[in-house]
Amino acid sequence: MKRRVLCACALVVWVLVACTVLSVKIEDLMTPRVRFRSVEGGTLPVDALFWDEEGMHLYWASEGTGWESGTRVREEAADRYAVETAYDGEIPIQKLKVEGFGFGAGYIQYATKAPQTGEKVLGVDAVARADDRWVLVDTDPDGELLLPQTWPPAVTLVEETGRAALVEAAQQPTPFMPGQAYAAVYDGDRALRSTLPDLQVQVFSLGDVTAFADQLPLVAGIGALAVFVGILWAYSWVLVRRPRQNRTLLAVNGGLALLLLVGVYFLVQGVALPGSLLPAEVILSPEAYRGEFAALTGALAQFTGNGAAQAQAVLSRLDARGTQAGLLLGSGAVLGLAAVAVEVFLTFRKNRMGHKGPSAGKRPQPHTGPGTGGGRA
Repeated sequence: MKRRVLCACALVVWVLVACTVLSVKIEDLMTPRVRFRSVEGGTLPVDALFWDEEGMHLYWASEGTGWESGTRVREEAADRYAVETAYDGEIPIQKLKVEGFGFGAGYIQYATKAPQTGEKVLGVDAVARADDRWVLVDTDPDGELLLPQTWPPAVTLVEETGRAALVEAAQQPTPFMPGQAYAAVYDGDRALRSTLPDLQVQVFSLGDVTAFADQLPLVAGIGALAVFVGILWAYSWVLVRRPRQNRTLLAVNGGLALLLLVGVYFLVQGVALPGSLLPAEVILSPEAYRGEFAALTGALAQFTGNGAAQAQAVLSRLDARGTQAGLLLGSGAVLGLAAVAVEVFLTFRKNRMGHKGPSAGKRPQPHTGPGTGGGRA
């Protein structure tokens, strides 16, 4: 009984260490990267607002203490800001009127994903830039995608279908932030740019989508190692009934578990999922991923003109990496069962050899007693 308890504790320790490594990485992945904006003349750009089912939100950040150390998100009181409309000729220009001049690190204007009150954020500067392709999707099932009449120099329309559009964006700040992409697309159309919160448009970065797809086999590899260790532990539970006879196999399984734990650590360090495609709260949320990728793949399938080749390349990549991830995850189970089969064979062979006596396999000696002709003449 004590040996089984020891075996169970070994698995618990392995899982605790692996989960600790994973939790540190998940915290980093789920930490939104943000860009701050200071109040100028008592106003902020209207795209500093974040919208959800409950309405609009304005966030600022301050340094936390104790268990909430780091830069933390705070929500501005609703009575401290308001959207005001002015007119430049016939064009309505909206601005965000703010009482006071903000706190802490400043107001959050853009983020890789919508910030949540109290969560940790990481401020980044708009220094690194890269070319990208964006997909704009109208999320209103009865609406039509509104596109600017005048496109900014850095953004080029490739194809539009009425419900979606594919654009090429040259030298845009990284990491990708949907709100910043909004601003870049509609920068040339002041009327649309000023009423940005009213546009029901979702923006995807195809650079982030391909990066996400390329990470799927790596994530599946982590799962495969965990499945392999789980199968080894299950068989070790059987081996521990006879610890002396099976001490070699138990030592081998323990060594493999430690080696695979090191492998899990290095694989986890290599995971770099883009923040714009991660759920707002729980990283393992099938519903969130299903909704995001259903809208994206549905939009990509609509492109049949100039953007068809690019759209098909992204869809093919998603399919290929998804298949690879499934095969890797399955290989963890197959290899684990194969390892158990080898250990079962070795145990059976050892037991079979042990059941043979010390004289097993020796040829009988001829009798040399009197009358056999085997004595000396």
